[in-house]
Amino acid sequence: MTRYDFFELLPLVVLMVIAFLYTVGYAIGRLPEDYYSFLNGMLFFLTAIYVWLTLRILKDNQKSREIEFIERQLEKLYYPLKDALLFNNFPGNISRDQLREGDCRPIDNIIPYQYLIENETRGKLSRYIDIFISMQKMDVPKAHLILKSEELFQAIEKDIKYLNNQLDELTH
Repeated sequence: MTRYDFFELLPLVVLMVIAFLYTVGYAIGRLPEDYYSFLNGMLFFLTAIYVWLTLRILKDNQKSREIEFIERQLEKLYYPLKDALLFNNFPGNISRDQLREGDCRPIDNIIPYQYLIENETRGKLSRYIDIFISMQKMDVPKAHLILKSEELFQAIEKDIKYLNNQLDELTH
């Protein structure tokens, strides 16, 4: 049992003891009024502690969810997208035949996770994906895609730095 678990259970145990004493006092019927006032005060105090502990637990859970979401953003979208832009050199080393045959489509792994992108970068990613997909269907000048990939890469770098800073703040 950890210290955290102990403090979670302590108010419940004390509340049960107070309820027991209250019942015994009621059954005996001869206890002074001060006894009941003391038990009511203790009950109020312990309820306040239990509420404080519950709020602390809720804040910890919210912090954990935020950390998980940022890690998911980085793992599923940002790092793969950055790698795709860096290592596959869109469209430099990709021939139009490869694009049409679907041999070189790491962008397909990124498309399902578009919802994870930050708002400022969302439009840039959408335009880039639209141009990339249209390269398969028709002749789109490579210059358009190169410009969009540079613009997107800078936005991705900025977002990764921002998300890593947020992650550092949440974990420290």
